[in-house]
Amino acid sequence: MNRKLNISGFQFFCTIFLFIIGIAPPDLIYTRANQDAWISLLIAVFVACLLFALYIKLYSIFPDLQFTQYIQVIL
Repeated sequence: MNRKLNISGFQFFCTIFLFIIGIAPPDLIYTRANQDAWISLLIAVFVACLLFALYIKLYSIFPDLQFTQYIQVIL
């Protein structure tokens, strides 16, 4: 099982977006934030977009390496 899996940038963004939205149960967010729950979700999406941009930049610097390999190079 030595095969490469490639996903598009949009698929990667959707994965990050859905992870951020689904990471905390909505009941927990809504009970603590009351009417301002949408603000916390908006901040989380903004941070996820910054993280996505960082991943894309790292991929453009290290196109031949996998994520775990270039993290080892950086560290």
